[in-house]
Amino acid sequence: MLLAALRKANADLRIFTADDPDFAPYGERVPGSWSSMVAALEVSAPIPDEGVLYVTSHAPLESCADADRLRTVVFGDLPIQIGYCSGRNSTLNGLEYHKSSEVLVAAADLVLLLALRGELEHGPGGISIESSKTVGLLVHRGEAVELYSGTLHLAPCRARPDGFRAAIVLPRGTNEVLPDGVLSGDDPLLRKRNKWIMAHPERKALVDQGVLPLIRGSNREVRPVAEPA
Repeated sequence: MLLAALRKANADLRIFTADDPDFAPYGERVPGSWSSMVAALEVSAPIPDEGVLYVTSHAPLESCADADRLRTVVFGDLPIQIGYCSGRNSTLNGLEYHKSSEVLVAAADLVLLLALRGELEHGPGGISIESSKTVGLLVHRGEAVELYSGTLHLAPCRARPDGFRAAIVLPRGTNEVLPDGVLSGDDPLLRKRNKWIMAHPERKALVDQGVLPLIRGSNREVRPVAEPA
């Protein structure tokens, strides 16, 4: 069983699935079959050899049979964008949140590292969070999960050595560049439209972009396992 194997390989990380009551503060499973979304991902969302690839809006996903159901069931018919994230990432690297839900549809088993906005610490030095606050959510291939507004997350981590791919569904416009004058010192975590983010100091690529290194402790790692599907 994949969950048991991941727990054994990552004894320092609490890992659960979307059907576990422990997931309730962070989000919920979106019921139903998402086979057309998974098929479109497997055809049109490559897994890079290194790093993580994120595409904000991807036409093959937005035109697949499952797209309308996601828009109506989760977002109440608001305009949405469906992109994808794929890669071989295994580390936390940072945490972001939105002022809206985000839906993820997995086309390969993956682990999300999650925390809660309410766990952010507001001290004399500003906002920060300890990386040990994060928990792991195992999302199986074919599952869809909704992350509530204020659930801290970033790119998935691979559950198996060959990487991950997932659809990322958000209100349209999320992650676009902010207009001139919107980004200010009044809200240093706001980096793009509907995107508040902080970095782990070891994630130089984010820090070099101006994302503040506010995550304390180790850059948590998910060790993938070769458990059969």
